[in-house]
Amino acid sequence: MLRFMMCVGALWAVALAGLSVPRGAVALPMPDAAIASGAAARSEHSEARSSSGAHWQAWDKALHASVRIKVYVELHDPIGKRYVGDAVAQTYKRKMLNDGDAELDYWQIARHVVGRPSGDELLSARVKKIWASQQLTVEAESHAREWLWRRTKPKASFSDCADGVEVSVGVFTFVPGDCSEYDVWTGAIGHQRIAMDQGSIVSGYGQRAAAYVSGFTMEQGSGPAATWYEFVTFKIGNEAVPNVNLKCAKRIRGKPGKTVTRKCVIDPY
Repeated sequence: MLRFMMCVGALWAVALAGLSVPRGAVALPMPDAAIASGAAARSEHSEARSSSGAHWQAWDKALHASVRIKVYVELHDPIGKRYVGDAVAQTYKRKMLNDGDAELDYWQIARHVVGRPSGDELLSARVKKIWASQQLTVEAESHAREWLWRRTKPKASFSDCADGVEVSVGVFTFVPGDCSEYDVWTGAIGHQRIAMDQGSIVSGYGQRAAAYVSGFTMEQGSGPAATWYEFVTFKIGNEAVPNVNLKCAKRIRGKPGKTVTRKCVIDPY
């Protein structure tokens, strides 16, 4: 309850400062304040070293990939297999150009995930939870140097019961609603996640979305190779079908410039 009250006020100011995303995104736990403060100071110093001609690559010119997860449920006859809904996870990756820094390269990764129920009235499907995350590979992490906290949004988890308040992060935007919990977490450099969870009471039949953008530096010439994880959990149930949660998870970014489709067929019995 205390966390919720804080989110409606101060955390919104923190979460919204300087964000920008395609529609739909969410937030994670920050490191200790002292650590974050020191890292922020160092990252500001690092970015200040870039040349006056430095500029971030435009998002529409950056690497873009996406994966679509289609979820089906296998119910007893005569209902059989039904389409529950899908989730689409998008990833953008861009670099600062002409930075003039002889030691570091500056990177941003933006991820967005949206869950979309099928609208099948028999299933009464709702989005319970969505998740998107990234983690640098062991090799890439060995070349990572600092978080760029001013280029990382959101920085803290939050709750919201005010529909229609648009949140912008990197290249994405999303609109929280229905008192969902948004969990934001950052760990080792380049390791970040965002998740939206409606909790035990799953309301609404519309789509739910979340997004984040992370900024960090790496040794010059080193790229942010990463592993990816995303999932969606739908809740179905009424007098005709069992009241269950259906989770489908994948570990894929997709191919540059394309949307890769993956499927889950779940037996709830």
